[in-house]
Amino acid sequence: MNEFKSLESNIWKIYLRKIISSFALFTPVIVLFFLDNGLSMTEVALLQTAYSVTVVGLEVPSGYFADLYGRRTSLTLSGLFLAAGIGLYSIGTGFYEFLLAEMIFGVGAVLESGVLSAVMYDSLQELDLEDKYNQIWGKATFYGLVSVAVASILGGFIGEFSLRAAIMAMVPLYILLIPLSLSLREPSKHEDLKDESSRKLKGILKYCVNSVKIRWLVVYAAIIAAAGKSAYYLYQPYFQISGIQVAYFGLIFAGLSIISAVAARKAYTLENFLGRRKSLLSLLGVTVAAITLLGFFQNIAVVVFAACLSAVRGFSKPVISDYLNGLISSEMRATVLSVRGLVSRAAFAVSFPVVGLVVDTYSYQVAFNVIAASTGFIGLLAFILLLRHWR
Repeated sequence: MNEFKSLESNIWKIYLRKIISSFALFTPVIVLFFLDNGLSMTEVALLQTAYSVTVVGLEVPSGYFADLYGRRTSLTLSGLFLAAGIGLYSIGTGFYEFLLAEMIFGVGAVLESGVLSAVMYDSLQELDLEDKYNQIWGKATFYGLVSVAVASILGGFIGEFSLRAAIMAMVPLYILLIPLSLSLREPSKHEDLKDESSRKLKGILKYCVNSVKIRWLVVYAAIIAAAGKSAYYLYQPYFQISGIQVAYFGLIFAGLSIISAVAARKAYTLENFLGRRKSLLSLLGVTVAAITLLGFFQNIAVVVFAACLSAVRGFSKPVISDYLNGLISSEMRATVLSVRGLVSRAAFAVSFPVVGLVVDTYSYQVAFNVIAASTGFIGLLAFILLLRHWR
């Protein structure tokens, strides 16, 4: 009974961890903070690439580490590195300091990547509630995005007076992640699995490549994620040149997070209505359409198209996570989920420096058009290949 209660407590603790780690006060001002410290848009893109390269390099080993040595250990270390990274951000003043901060922060992020989802799914599995995963993980995503929304409002107001203060306020919050992670209950099925042959990293990677459903689902999800994230990092300067005052950024980003939160919360209902194929195809269609329209407008209407991308972001997380979890076994879950994160990060790391260069050389509108065209072509190809192996 005590073990049952401990596993049940994992649910609300994961909710709380999502809320704390998502309370990003710097969300509406981070790009402005970089620009205010003398960086160009190309350098901002290089920082995000450094972050992504760090995550890509450690994504799969970190997932394997979590499977091998415990998800609680991984999450505890994650909190430590996140706090150290944001601390360096708060005192940094130049490109190389921010570069180091990005890399430290990336280590913290990668140690969490896929692990929370794995802990939740396996806890629910032991509680005979795995059929509720989509709903419960959707709720966790909802709480996290609502937290982003609240933080965006506060961060916008704080950033109006001091961009740096919005970042410094994050340090104590990330420190709280350490004791919270230590209090999690490790699902018992992950104990004493270190000598199983199926746990070998090379075998798991080969499994991901050979499983056509996993392979093309991961690629498809990565394309959509990279496109949405590339557009997201252009919002702040693009909103400025579209005539939107910085004072409203907090409210706008809060609204975008609320839209993502509602989409995540309703993902289970909407996916049941649309069906699996239409749900996946809608992610690509809305993404390409919204980014295309961003390139044609330079006024308050850009917020509407950003809202569409936020809806895709919220809807995609529980839906794709649920599909993927259903295709993999427990003992390799965190590693496979980390492979998904690796591919998504790699896609962004390769594409966003090009986007930054296009912005500096041509314009934001041209950059949006490049993102939309490449996403539409490659995404449709990946979807067709996934569809071929659907049954």
